[in-house]
Amino acid sequence: RRAAHLAVASYFSKERPGTNRALDEVPWQLMCAGEWHQLHDFLTDPEALENLWERDARMVRRYWHEIEVSSALRLAESYEGLLDRPPNEAIIQAQIVAASLLRESGSSEFVLTWCRKARSLTASGDRAHRDILTKMEVAILQDRGEFTSVVPLLGDLISRSERGNKPLLTISLFERGTALNSLGKYDEGLQDLLRAEKLANEIGDSRLIAKVALERGHSALYLGDLATAEAQLGTAERMSRSGGDNVTLATALDSLGSIRMVRGDLSTALKLFEDEVGIC
Repeated sequence: RRAAHLAVASYFSKERPGTNRALDEVPWQLMCAGEWHQLHDFLTDPEALENLWERDARMVRRYWHEIEVSSALRLAESYEGLLDRPPNEAIIQAQIVAASLLRESGSSEFVLTWCRKARSLTASGDRAHRDILTKMEVAILQDRGEFTSVVPLLGDLISRSERGNKPLLTISLFERGTALNSLGKYDEGLQDLLRAEKLANEIGDSRLIAKVALERGHSALYLGDLATAEAQLGTAERMSRSGGDNVTLATALDSLGSIRMVRGDLSTALKLFEDEVGIC
């Protein structure tokens, strides 16, 4: 069976390289054959990595899981050479994929340093990649709770996206509003959230509408405005149900249940908590 798997992998590598079928077959057959070094070489080829990630990111993660479980090869060491290279049009997308994988594996400090370096070296006209690098840096800093550093980066994204990228503008306003709330700057945060709410409704993004309402509800709850909190959390519940966002839905139900408890309506609170448990 091992020989058969290797024969299939060899055929698609030599006879149909670069095709979608080859992207499906070559790494799969190498994994089935237990050829971890060959699979490693496939996943560290910039072009193959970029194309396979675009086709099925989940399988890239699975292949790396199998490699690390079954061999001494490690993801964190495998992409150092790629990320040490100056970014250019040919490899920047593969570098971003590698950085995403490294971040998921816990190497956030290395990725943060790389993002800052790559952003400074990326051509000023390459807005798309510069925005991706900034978003990755923002995500790492958000995870670390460094909201003071997050706010100016999101400000840069907002300024650049004002010129026509409405989805990026909307999510950046939402994230800056959330960061400002975390810093206790609720008035400034509300202004960003209100604008994000308007844009989210314009583009019809029910999940983002729900997230904005959830954040507005939590900030109102923190400030003791139960009426506004309940109204916003109700919107978050409805929109997250329609959008299939169970994480936001469960959080909204939990907060609504807490408000009902404060109001002394224990029966409604219990129903909300039971609904939350059913979703989780």
